[in-house]
Formats: sequence, structure tokens, C-alpha cells
Amino acid sequence: MKNQEPPYKILSNIPEIVLMDLVGSMPNPTTQGRKKLQEWLGLPMRLSITDGRILVGIFCCTDREANILLTSCELLSKKEDSQDSQFMGTVLVTSKHIVSICVDQPQPSNN
Repeated sequence: MKNQEPPYKILSNIPEIVLMDLVGSMPNPTTQGRKKLQEWLGLPMRLSITDGRILVGIFCCTDREANILLTSCELLSKKEDSQDSQFMGTVLVTSKHIVSICVDQPQPSNN
């Protein structure tokens, strides 16, 4: 299988000329944190939020404030001995409500 470029790119909305004036040269767009976020795009993510509920969805994007956007999101809540699930669709979770994050990484293939 050939290495294919991902179907997405992380772009800045700041023009390159302004960036060059601010930092003197073009910044490295592939920092370690940005690479990790790119790896997570499109993967299932589980967020625990401050009120005890759990959101499970596909990681779509984040911003500088660490807010997270999940698509195809479900809200999981525990009741006594069972677990309830409610479809939410696309959800924006503000960083102040996020307690923990878990990303399901795909298993490496042994080819």
C-alpha cells in the first residue's frame, strides 16, 4: 500500500507575509503537537466532561483555546446498572468542561 497524503490539511488563517513579519521567517508548521493532532483527525474520541457525562464521536477539529469539535457524537450516561446512549450529532465542547480525553488509535498493520 502506498503512503497517501491525508485528505485534510491544517491551515492558518494568518497570511504568510504577516507571519514572516512576526517571527522573521516562516514558522515550522509541523510541530510535535500539530503532528499528533493531525494523527487524531477522523479518529474516535471519548471525552469525559465535568458533569460526569461521556461524549463519544469523531475528532473533527480544535482551536487555540483547546475547544474540541466532535461529529457523529453520542452522549453516554450511566444509570444504576445500565448505560444510556443518545445521538447528539455535531458537538462543540469547551475546554473548561473537558476532564479527560481518550483517542482510539488504529492498530498498526503487520504487512
